[in-house]
Amino acid sequence: MNHCKFPVPLILSCLATAAVWIAGSAPAGAASPETERQVTVHYGDLDLASVAGATQLYERLRTAARQVCGEPGLTLGEQHAWQVCFEGSVEQAVTAVGNPIVSALAAGRDYRSLIALNR
Repeated sequence: MNHCKFPVPLILSCLATAAVWIAGSAPAGAASPETERQVTVHYGDLDLASVAGATQLYERLRTAARQVCGEPGLTLGEQHAWQVCFEGSVEQAVTAVGNPIVSALAAGRDYRSLIALNR
């Protein structure tokens, strides 16, 4: 059984699921068990060797990060904290999944050469 865990405030687990934990509105690094939130993203139904499947998973991870991090807020400080939460959550989830196409999509790299290598 493959199961991955990361330290608080970002914890992800994987085995055909990726779960993201993060402090809801607490500043980065100040998470407590009472403020942590988790969203489980299932992707066992996706073909991660295809661009379509990898793209769908990447969008699911981004949606989950939005759910976990909440709204950006009105002040610059709140918006910055949200951006740190969102980007960190997506990055941790992408890393936990460990798929090169999803990683390339997240990094904005050209994934076409990766697909050619997978064939």
